[in-house]
Amino acid sequence: MFTDQTIFQYAVLHYRNSNPLELRQDLRRLGYIKKLLKKSTKDQPDNKIIINHIKTLGNVFGKEVATTLLFHQIDDPSLGSMLQQYVTVALD
Repeated sequence: MFTDQTIFQYAVLHYRNSNPLELRQDLRRLGYIKKLLKKSTKDQPDNKIIINHIKTLGNVFGKEVATTLLFHQIDDPSLGSMLQQYVTVALD
């Protein structure tokens, strides 16, 4: 199980982008995805934006690490099941 500190270290260790200054921006995508998933439970989901953010995370961290980061960030079971569907589409 990861803590907030160890998940950040895990992300840094597996970051594939040559510009580490962009790490913060890429990690913010996790929050954006969570916000979009919460919004989609009330409104029409913006599928393309969610999928694009997940694909970007997969590109800069790798599929397995991106999935771990996403499920660490999304701790709500109802959002987790929705996230699983998006991850399957975006990273497979």
